[in-house]
Amino acid sequence: MNEENEREKRVEGVNSVEQKVDKIRKDEVREALKRMKSGKAVGPDDIPVEVWKCLGEAAVEFLANLFNRVLESERMPEEWRRSVLVPIFKNKGDVQSCSNYRGIKLMSHTMKLWERVVEARLRKVMEICEQQYGFMPRKSTTDAIFALRILMEKYRDGQKELHCVFVDLEKAYDRVPREELWYCMRKSGVAEKYVRVVQDMYERSRTVVRCAVGLTEEFNVEVGLHQGSALSPFLFAIVMDQLSEEVRQESPWTMMFADDIVICSESREQVEENLERWRFALERRGMKVSRSKTEYMCVNEREGSGTVRLQGEEVKKVQEFKYLGSTVQSNGECGKEVKKRVQAGWNGWRKVSGVLCDQKISARIKGKVYRTVVRPAMLYGLETVSLRKRQESELEVAELKMLRFSLGVTRLDRIRNEYIRGTAHVGRLGDKVREARLRWFGHVQRRDNLEKVYDRVPREELWYCMRKSGVAEKYARVVQDMYERSRTVVRCAVGQTEEFNVEVGLHQGSALSPFLFAIVMDQLSEEVRQESPWTMMFADDIVICSESREQVEENLERWRFVLERRGMKVSRSKTEYMCVNEREGSGTVRLQGEEVKKVQEFKYLGSTVQSNGECGKEVKKRVQAGWNGWRKVSGVLCDQKISARIKGKVYRTVVRSAMLYGLETVSLRKRQESELEVAELKMLRFSLGVTRLDRIRNEYIRGTAHVGRLGDKVREARLRWFGHVQRRESEYIGRRMLDMELP
Repeated sequence: MNEENEREKRVEGVNSVEQKVDKIRKDEVREALKRMKSGKAVGPDDIPVEVWKCLGEAAVEFLANLFNRVLESERMPEEWRRSVLVPIFKNKGDVQSCSNYRGIKLMSHTMKLWERVVEARLRKVMEICEQQYGFMPRKSTTDAIFALRILMEKYRDGQKELHCVFVDLEKAYDRVPREELWYCMRKSGVAEKYVRVVQDMYERSRTVVRCAVGLTEEFNVEVGLHQGSALSPFLFAIVMDQLSEEVRQESPWTMMFADDIVICSESREQVEENLERWRFALERRGMKVSRSKTEYMCVNEREGSGTVRLQGEEVKKVQEFKYLGSTVQSNGECGKEVKKRVQAGWNGWRKVSGVLCDQKISARIKGKVYRTVVRPAMLYGLETVSLRKRQESELEVAELKMLRFSLGVTRLDRIRNEYIRGTAHVGRLGDKVREARLRWFGHVQRRDNLEKVYDRVPREELWYCMRKSGVAEKYARVVQDMYERSRTVVRCAVGQTEEFNVEVGLHQGSALSPFLFAIVMDQLSEEVRQESPWTMMFADDIVICSESREQVEENLERWRFVLERRGMKVSRSKTEYMCVNEREGSGTVRLQGEEVKKVQEFKYLGSTVQSNGECGKEVKKRVQAGWNGWRKVSGVLCDQKISARIKGKVYRTVVRSAMLYGLETVSLRKRQESELEVAELKMLRFSLGVTRLDRIRNEYIRGTAHVGRLGDKVREARLRWFGHVQRRESEYIGRRMLDMELP
């Protein structure tokens, strides 16, 4: 406590961002109150958060005024500076060793509300690197565990060595130099007002230590972050983000979860070099790498692969490592992890055995307690593990033992397992593992995909954008009510999941969601969008055009920054670049140093555009779309009992509309028009049961089905579209594009 590691004093300065900050709004206070959990230990002021929750709007108004006074004066009440430090055993190592205890500060709940308001604002203006998984929105321990397991699995399949070093920092939170924190905040672009507010939180902070024999005398805390603070995890992420800027690699070669760091490489020499670079970057700024807890593991190890050394000292080599609570093994097996899950289940069961073994409590209640306390401990991280049947059986056997103990049933009673599960309302654990795996697969597929961006719209951004757009407060509260306490279940092949809250994103399938999303995109893109056609948006599909590659690259980076700072993620894998009339050496476009995929054609809103201006690919796509539509209704079109007139009507409704989509904007050649008509006549002949051997003319086929020539329909659609464009105002994009002349 109050001991700072040796560090190198910074010589260079950093410019502060003097920027006016908005007053704290009531909705920010409401959101902070909603995020505060009830039933937590209080600080020295003995005011629990439940007091503010019970007071409702009166508390919101009072707290908003209080926080605005604190923000304006940059001085918080003296009562908030006091805390009580409680040592908590880490459940590992010697119980008599002080190093195996974590000190948690019991702080004022009102102070924590203030921290949450500040944290929400900082998260909006800051961007933490993708390698940081700890306390970041839309990320969890499962993401990091999954990435590491998949990386190890791929190297095992490829029979190649993978070298991993698990870095541990000594008392990371307690040793953060506060001057480094202020420097990192300023370097990250945080407004000076917020820097001074955070500085005030740490000035003159005092605490006492509470232990079995009583309280110590009060003393000042001058080093490190507050353990137990709502803001500290994000402040620590800021520090790690800045300190690791020059040494980290992209995921999964570097992954951080707060102070737990994984460094991976294909060679032992490279991972050793990277470890030394990390040590130098951290220790020169006062963060110390633990020599005793940092460990090294090699996957697919060959003879003579050697060991890793840190400053001449050999790093402990292990065959397994407990990473974020999940055991990974160098041979890729998961037997140790299954045993740990069984042990975790029994530990949880023993904690509530007084309830589970009470004969006065019904089996239904026991099952609910079991599902709440025991089963989550057994399921933790298993969605990332490839279980064998034997291992799944091992988990289920342990679970059934717990259930039988809970219900007072032995094997001598000769009661079947299905009856035990049914009585306690506990499904098979194997089914729950598969369900969790499917849910996780869906989560992975939805990530970084702007097609699924509805699911990731931060609701605080939605309320903010609505108010900024001038929406009446009454309507804003009505929409908020639509999203509060919304619950859903997932229905899949194996049945339905348990009901859960939906706390992020817009409702898919809602009539209002498209317009709400348009409001959000309108406000977020206000500073970066250009006039059409240089910028065009269709919901979340965005087109950025420019006459130079450098300009389009700059505009793309501006869009990325504006969207990602507000919680919208630009997909690196699906964002594509196309150059029309490309000359030699025109180069490529990069996004954050990563090359954007370059294509010669792109499917834009269902219509294929080609870089050479041709439309041959689009014609083939229209033919394919026609055949796809025809196959869907072939059961009707090929039914001999249905008249040709009805078949023609079904064809025009389902098939032809798919073939005509977007063709009013395409300049077709005679050959391409003929290609479309040939495909259409094949479908009509199949539908009417006519072959070429019947020697029936095309005009008769069309007349029988009451289907006109497709070329005539294309020209008709083109004329209709031209009339639509000419009737629109002069500022309409279609009119401007027709009149546009290149310099």
